[in-house]
Amino acid sequence: METIAQTPKYNLNEEQERKLILREYRSLLRSLKTKLKPGDKNLLRTAFEMAADAHKTMRRKKR
Repeated sequence: METIAQTPKYNLNEEQERKLILREYRSLLRSLKTKLKPGDKNLLRTAFEMAADAHKTMRRKKR
């Protein structure tokens, strides 16, 4: 899958990181658009929100 993010994934502030995550999520939805069955989009949204909440305090080690 191709990503559209051009911003480095490190050294982002919270707002930049949030925008990057949302761009990637929307890119995923666009790439799956023709394959989604009714209800799949809601299931993906639930999974996305659960993952975002579970990982909200986790950050990669800066190099």
